[in-house]
Amino acid sequence: MPTALDTDTLLGLLANWRRRHLLYALQSKRCLTVETLLSDVYGADQVEDTRSSADGEQPKREQRISLLHNHLPRLADKEIIEYDPRNQDVVRGSRFDSVEPLLDTMRAYDTEIGAQARDSESDTPSTYPIERHDR
Repeated sequence: MPTALDTDTLLGLLANWRRRHLLYALQSKRCLTVETLLSDVYGADQVEDTRSSADGEQPKREQRISLLHNHLPRLADKEIIEYDPRNQDVVRGSRFDSVEPLLDTMRAYDTEIGAQARDSESDTPSTYPIERHDR
């Protein structure tokens, strides 16, 4: 069994909503194709994002590039997923099970308030209001 990831590394990886949603999809199915992940992770963005062209092809291309050259390699490097570029399959990596408890917590949080707070135009981590209890 691989060693656990340090907290900062793990939280850094999960800070991005696209990587979280990629991992949420892998919680449901052990093996997914890149095409399925694009649909699951970007979903409505693929249809609604028409910044670059009337038919939305440029945003789809950018999303694919982001997934293939940013998100998948980061998660694969830390063994959370395994990615086979030849057949474009993504499966759970050797560290997936150790990440899953935190992922469950983040999924519950995202479900509760994440949809309203996420900036769907940005690839940067979302920020959520922090309640202060100074009494």
